[in-house]
Amino acid sequence: MSTPAGVVERVEGEAGVRGGPAAPSDRLVVGTSPDEADGHEVAHDGSGELHLPGLDPAIRHYVHLHHGDDPVAIAAERLVPLEGTLNFRDLGGYRTADGRHVRWGRVFRSDALGQLTDADLPSLERLGVRLVCDFRDDYETEKAPSRLPGHPDLRMERFPIGAGGDTTAVGGDRKDGLTDLVLAGRLGEVSPEMLGDFYVGMLESRSEPLVAVLERGAGPATHPLVFHCTAGKDRTGVLAAVLLSVLGVDDETILDDYELTDRYRTPYRLAEVAPRLAESGVDLDKVKALFSAPRPVLARTLSSLQERYGSVPAFLTGEAGVDPATLGRLRGLLLV
Repeated sequence: MSTPAGVVERVEGEAGVRGGPAAPSDRLVVGTSPDEADGHEVAHDGSGELHLPGLDPAIRHYVHLHHGDDPVAIAAERLVPLEGTLNFRDLGGYRTADGRHVRWGRVFRSDALGQLTDADLPSLERLGVRLVCDFRDDYETEKAPSRLPGHPDLRMERFPIGAGGDTTAVGGDRKDGLTDLVLAGRLGEVSPEMLGDFYVGMLESRSEPLVAVLERGAGPATHPLVFHCTAGKDRTGVLAAVLLSVLGVDDETILDDYELTDRYRTPYRLAEVAPRLAESGVDLDKVKALFSAPRPVLARTLSSLQERYGSVPAFLTGEAGVDPATLGRLRGLLLV
């Protein structure tokens, strides 16, 4: 059983580790590779709390913890700090039911990439991304086309999920999303249960794009891979939950990951949409689930799939028509 390397977070521009080294004899190595400790050893006092000053935020760093004879444990910042996104996150590091971990630096989830800055493009290129999977429809991509590095090995594919698959867009000419119904006064309340059922309906009726991304992810040539929508919470959040479930991550951890959107993006989104909702006479408290990531939303989705199909993998290999070998390849590529 591996020892947790702790949580790596950046506070006021400085990276740090908490819950890390368990004893003064532990070795802590900071490097730029998730696969091997190719960096430099960092001194610590065994308290589990230390600062890592001077780490360039534009370069991804990984913390490797050597604890006795245990396997080396690896941790990194969950959020990739880009200037043009709020919700670009690594799905690595999560522990599975059989004691393995999701590989760091292989699969990322994000909000839209249309606002990436000149400084972001080299950062994205350094991640080694080979495939960007975009769930947005024609309206969304025309309004905010992605901005990506011009690397010859990087390609972008679209897997559009329309009909308001992203719930948080505000404004524009479209009238088919949940937000549009709210602004038009046709939907006075959006409960977490309603939104969770919306996710289930999306999976059952529009599974093809999500399944296609899973199939892409089952091929090693597509890694590292990024999938995203507009907000990085609805279509993206559903696929992240499905993928983590396939890999054997428990539901509570999957819900923790979903809720991170409330930490990284929701405050900005609420500040942005509140004036528009007020203009339309909408009570924000009654529709807040639409613009945030409350835990009961995804809990409803997961429990519904489990009740109807037995498990998320069973839904995929049954109703969604995924080849079981695809799920096996995903586990083989993404678990360590």
